[in-house]
Amino acid sequence: ETATTDETSATDETTATDETAATDETAAGGMTDVEFRVLGADAASLEGAQEALLTALTSRYAGARFVSAQDVSAAGLPMAEVWAPLAGCLLAIVYLAIRFGLSSGAAALAACLLDILTALAVCAIFGWALPVESGFPAAIALIAIISLLCGALTLSRYHEARRAPGNARLTAEQLVAENTRAVAGRAISATAPLLLAGVCMLILGPAGVRAMGLPLLAGAVSILSTATGLTGRLLIALRARRGGK
Repeated sequence: ETATTDETSATDETTATDETAATDETAAGGMTDVEFRVLGADAASLEGAQEALLTALTSRYAGARFVSAQDVSAAGLPMAEVWAPLAGCLLAIVYLAIRFGLSSGAAALAACLLDILTALAVCAIFGWALPVESGFPAAIALIAIISLLCGALTLSRYHEARRAPGNARLTAEQLVAENTRAVAGRAISATAPLLLAGVCMLILGPAGVRAMGLPLLAGAVSILSTATGLTGRLLIALRARRGGK
């Protein structure tokens, strides 16, 4: 009987403490985010559990609500959202090949694929800490777009330098070596917003936002590296293979 009385008093005290904390928090206008991750549950059981939990929460916390985040690793990528950016990137590569030549288009394509693979590899390595969320395809698409933009800026600089007076006879290797600083400046200006966004998401964002910040940060570093080094070297190798300058 004594044990029952103690348990009852402890329960009442805990309930009173929780209600007081909830009242104080509500009065202060604060909000508390609680994250639930459900793996391997079918849609029907998940909806039933969500309704039951929401009913229980709203009976005590008037402002309770659900914000769902899909786990891409479990549900698969939304392919309708993937094919549109891929089609746009393909058209951009075709434009680069027409504008600056087949070698330039191939170099930009290879750099873009390397940047995407780098972001995917980093997310695979650190997936235990930051699981892939539904916004992941958008992050990869943004990396591909910025990579092609940097490729276009790099190739444009080489094209401008070749058309300058006295540079018509320069080889591709000489052209790349003389424009290293200019290319680096353009690459930094294009990747700085992506780099800043990735850092801010990792530091300030909740779990779902941090999952997007990781590929953006990895992609920005990879884009900066490929634009200042790999793209020019690939252009040299491809033009040498084709027998051109």
